[in-house]
Amino acid sequence: MRLTMHTFLTLDGVLQAPGGPDEDPSGGFTHGGWTFPFGDDEGGAAVVGWFGHASAFLLGRKTYEIFSGHWPRVTDPPGDELQVHGSGELAQTLIEHDLIDEYRLFCYPVHLGSGSRRPRPGKPPAWQQTCFLAASSPPS
Repeated sequence: MRLTMHTFLTLDGVLQAPGGPDEDPSGGFTHGGWTFPFGDDEGGAAVVGWFGHASAFLLGRKTYEIFSGHWPRVTDPPGDELQVHGSGELAQTLIEHDLIDEYRLFCYPVHLGSGSRRPRPGKPPAWQQTCFLAASSPPS
């Protein structure tokens, strides 16, 4: 089974709270939901395709709390991957030990200036293998 990492990432390396304004305000983060202006059908289809390969998830505490309300009700047959979504602290540990088989990153053309970043400062950016570029401007 392959271990894959999936995350939404800004140009300045922020991965904190892409899904909603109250998702993760830790550290005074006020940009929650920063991906929404860039959503489109193509990006949505890519994410749905990724989830179709999941047989199980390996999640950090914060991401688990976000996922736990929905995923226990999913009854689709298992896929062929163990997937990490978000889970910045967990992901960094896996990166540092070279345990990730494939990186699937949605890179957004925004610079937030603050927020949780991966890799940690001073660490090599191991996850540059794959980056899907989101829309270059928000839809009108």
